[in-house]
Amino acid sequence: MKIVSVIAEYNPFHLGHQYQLEQIKQRTSADALVVLMSGNVVQRGEFAVIDKWQRAEIALEYGADLVLELPLLASLQAADYFAYWSVKTLELLGSDQLVFGTESASYEDLNAYVHWLVENEEAIDRSVKTYLNDGYSYVASYQSAVEAIDNSSEKAKLLTDSPNHLLGIQYIRALKQLNSKMDVLAISRIKHNENMQEVLSGSQIRELNRQQLVTEDTVPKRTYQKLVSHPNVQLADYYDLLKYQVQSQSADRLTQYQGIDHGVEHYINQQILETDNFESLIDTLTSKRWTKASIQRKLMMILLNITNKEWQESIKLNNDLLTIRVLGYSDAGRKVLKVKRNQTGLNLFSNLTQDNARNYQLNLRADTVYSLNPKHRIMQQNTGRFPIHY
Repeated sequence: MKIVSVIAEYNPFHLGHQYQLEQIKQRTSADALVVLMSGNVVQRGEFAVIDKWQRAEIALEYGADLVLELPLLASLQAADYFAYWSVKTLELLGSDQLVFGTESASYEDLNAYVHWLVENEEAIDRSVKTYLNDGYSYVASYQSAVEAIDNSSEKAKLLTDSPNHLLGIQYIRALKQLNSKMDVLAISRIKHNENMQEVLSGSQIRELNRQQLVTEDTVPKRTYQKLVSHPNVQLADYYDLLKYQVQSQSADRLTQYQGIDHGVEHYINQQILETDNFESLIDTLTSKRWTKASIQRKLMMILLNITNKEWQESIKLNNDLLTIRVLGYSDAGRKVLKVKRNQTGLNLFSNLTQDNARNYQLNLRADTVYSLNPKHRIMQQNTGRFPIHY
């Protein structure tokens, strides 16, 4: 049984995603197409615009056979850890091929770049430390280090051209770290589909959705139906909950939360008194040291009340037994579950019980806070929820 896999967020599912799934069906001999998808919290430290169950249903309707939920300890991480945990999950599942999108670079380009990174790792690390000491963020420091070592600057361009390139690079690095035998297929992003519809990015669609300007011409039909019939969840909706979390304790106590260090706790504690919404708080905190995405992830850790201790415990538990929720499946996906459910080191579960709740606790908490949206009534995300059979 050949299993082909995609790592995704579908926030929301757009025309480019639809094209990618169609291409996988055409270009691979997959018996089953697995989508490993972020849950209700996505990699940039935001809540998904529509919940994980609705997004899983859309993926199934457009060709996925099995939709699995990525653990929060992967989805609420920078690109390298996001990629590592994602690839590790697929490796444990026994996936035969990983497919990802790129802006323009081929798999060969990205693979050659990863080889170059490995060859120059020591020099890059030394240069990164210098930039970090000058107060730059890790992302900016890494890009500058690569640019300083690669005189042509072509390598640095791969990092800055597109988030898809960065993720592709990290997927390849993770495959090498794990000594994976998975094949790789990189599919170039398109600007227009076969109907000459412009392929908008997820961020463009979210902004249109915020302004209630999404039309049936801008997204796939089922995505449009979900967007207009379900709450439009925004990070901004949760500002008062975050403000309570921050103001109810001292700056020093904020350091108990995962990722809150290097003085950012004092900055957060001070700036939340001077702002009245998420957008202005994030803009104020973003600097050459902390990128917007890293700030959003830090604030999400506080909002979800995730401590350093809990984070490390979750890593240990999931290193021992990686616990993954099944969100939906087709008949082909059911066959994958039958064959792979008891793989060593992997726990695929359909029904939340006390036995799997401990390993799943961070996702469970994210779902609880997600459902506490003060502006919208969001359906229960766990109790009484079972995988969608499409």
